[in-house]
Amino acid sequence: MDTFTRHKLLKNHDGEYELILYLDDTLTEFSQELGTKSSIRFDIIRQATLLLNNRYPSIRITVVKVILGGFVISTLPVAADRAFANTSIQQSDSNFFYSVAPGDTLWGLSKRFGTSVDLIKTANNLPSVTLTIGQMLVIPKAIHTVQSGDTLYSLSRKYNTTVDNIKEANQLTSTNLSINHKLIIPAVLEIPQTPIATESTSVPTSITHTVVAGDTLYSISKKYNTTVDALKKNNQLTSDVLSLGQRLTIPSTQTVAPIPEPTTTTPTLPDTYTVVSGDSLYSIALKFGLTVDELRARNQLVSDVLRIGQVLNISDKAVSSPISTVSFTTHKVQSGDSIWSLSIKYGIPQSELLQVNGLTTSSMLSIGQELRVPVHNIPVKETVSPNHGELLNWWTEAQYVFTIGKVAKVTDLATGKTFSIKRTIGANHADCETVTVSDSNTAKGIWGGYSWTPRAVIIEVDGRKLAASMSFYPHEREYIMDNGITGHFDVYFSDSTRHIDGKSDPSHQVQVEQAAGVR
Repeated sequence: MDTFTRHKLLKNHDGEYELILYLDDTLTEFSQELGTKSSIRFDIIRQATLLLNNRYPSIRITVVKVILGGFVISTLPVAADRAFANTSIQQSDSNFFYSVAPGDTLWGLSKRFGTSVDLIKTANNLPSVTLTIGQMLVIPKAIHTVQSGDTLYSLSRKYNTTVDNIKEANQLTSTNLSINHKLIIPAVLEIPQTPIATESTSVPTSITHTVVAGDTLYSISKKYNTTVDALKKNNQLTSDVLSLGQRLTIPSTQTVAPIPEPTTTTPTLPDTYTVVSGDSLYSIALKFGLTVDELRARNQLVSDVLRIGQVLNISDKAVSSPISTVSFTTHKVQSGDSIWSLSIKYGIPQSELLQVNGLTTSSMLSIGQELRVPVHNIPVKETVSPNHGELLNWWTEAQYVFTIGKVAKVTDLATGKTFSIKRTIGANHADCETVTVSDSNTAKGIWGGYSWTPRAVIIEVDGRKLAASMSFYPHEREYIMDNGITGHFDVYFSDSTRHIDGKSDPSHQVQVEQAAGVR
């Protein structure tokens, strides 16, 4: 519940501040219930704590007064550690509530935090687009309708948040969920807010920034409209080196400009963005003024998991046409089914099947249980020439064309020699085996025996020619016996990664691009 509609700071003679919370005048029962219902008292303390910690972290506030209808109905002393005296309620460390500042609009907030006007209105039960200064808003990244198999844990993984954040945003007292119940998925706010100055107070504009992965003094100076020299001087820094978690005080003379209303000029977006350490779908969407749903759609993502080095489409023009699409079908579990067997049957990774159904590798299936199964439709791409292959991304395209269990014809680009292989396993790339002894002998002739050296090859499967890179050094697990080799070998596609460290292998990527005719 939104217990108060606005707030202000009052400075006393000792240079300290009082935080005044104005309750909605319609809450006539609040004054009677405040002293008798702990849940009501908890709510006001929770929201006051959020305001103190997120909005005024460096201001000395000694008391919070709650006002209803012009009367003070409660006074909450604030201790030095910013906890409330005479209570056993712990501070909340959530940071997804936003206090409306002068100049704020729903459109501006939606662009600032990478969401939409409709989502903000729905999450906060707003009847109109009118905002009040000091009004507390939950900034949602999504409104999720609970489906069979959903759990708070699976939703927290899906939306890259925490169980506690979802519980607090929806005021849940347990982890039980009801089918079709709509849950607010809150966005964790990473943009510090400056205090509101009212006609009766003069509030310092100093704010604190906590260093995160990717931060530099230059990027922080641009974010807060200041200079590197000012930051160094204000924080007594002798070098430009920053540490994760380090707290920097932003020079107090700086202010954050309000977000302007939309104009007819549309900012130019880059075509693509390469994922770096610390990135999430939400932070990338926020960076480029998109919503998470738009980012997912432009990259055909069925998971929120990102990989360092992954290239994402940002602008509309970066998305090739036609684009891959994902639909869903339903499978009713039968005797003998397992997650692994179903992933093979439907040609999707086991991890994806688990995730879309909110399951783990230890989950048990029951006969008659209905599972959602993703169906990936990968359109054929143009090739440079008939002798080259389609350049398909492993994670979003190639693994759904060359699925586990499929047999393919391999053509070595340099020699033109061919042989057959079967994909038997592999997640980061395709782990394959030759089908017959003759196929193994042909491969040995091309590579001069067993070799880790990657070569550009064309993988022909289901009538499609795909650009790939292959090494021929059989190792570890094998599924095909009597084929003249022991173990499997590696086949890479665009953006495939190594199993050992999850990183891209540049030598293989060069060969993939040669097979596609783009290098």
